[in-house]
Amino acid sequence: MTAKTMHRIQDDRTATEWLTHTCFVKGRDTFMSGWGGAEGGTSYAVWCCRSQDLGAVLKWVKARTDMVNVTTNFNPDTYKLKRGDRLHMYVVDEGHPSLAANDDGCPPAWRG
Repeated sequence: MTAKTMHRIQDDRTATEWLTHTCFVKGRDTFMSGWGGAEGGTSYAVWCCRSQDLGAVLKWVKARTDMVNVTTNFNPDTYKLKRGDRLHMYVVDEGHPSLAANDDGCPPAWRG
């Protein structure tokens, strides 16, 4: 058994995206937790998006089988990480799977 390391945060947003991608969808990654970058801890993924994309991103993350405890947030400073935890903040832009059109041409957020 290895000793737990300090928690790690990786934020993929650019300086501009810090201003535009201010909505966050966070989930605990059941597959990546406990090994690799999160050895001895929990792996969290956060998708940073624009407010108009929040509904589609939330629906997409909740549908993922590897994500549990999915929540939304508007202030990432409130995330409490323990020793060994890893948090990766991804950027949702045009072309992201959560925003991709379905066969009928409608984005996921427009479907019932």
